[in-house]
Amino acid sequence: MPFLPNNELVAVAWLQALDGIPAGKVATSLPKDVATFADGFLTVSIVGGSPQVYVPMRRPVVQVDTWVSSPGSSPRWGRANDLAELVRVATYDYADEARPMRVELPAQYDAARVHSAFLLTEPRRVEGDPARHARYTFDLQLHWSTV
Repeated sequence: MPFLPNNELVAVAWLQALDGIPAGKVATSLPKDVATFADGFLTVSIVGGSPQVYVPMRRPVVQVDTWVSSPGSSPRWGRANDLAELVRVATYDYADEARPMRVELPAQYDAARVHSAFLLTEPRRVEGDPARHARYTFDLQLHWSTV
């Protein structure tokens, strides 16, 4: 019997499927090797939301952080902001006939579909990282269900 998907798995899979997001660069935590995210990385964490009471629909609020490492140089704010904007623009892409979008989850999980996604906050710069990584953060809400 397959496992039921969870909010983190669905958020990671939906973000990874977006055009322009570097392949394999979305997870719940940053990799230890900073060189691996010089072109960008997205982290997700669930910060709220509530499931539907009468319909099997999940509605998590997801904090998304876009990161760009820049060892030995100034933070690359533009690239970190570009990644946030790619996500924002994708939430408006309703011309795509694939909505609701089936997301690719590991084989041991039931399939899931994202019915809608939208930003709850504007992307904002987060300064003061001691490692000098460029970081933007925003809140995204997903509406998803199992297939």
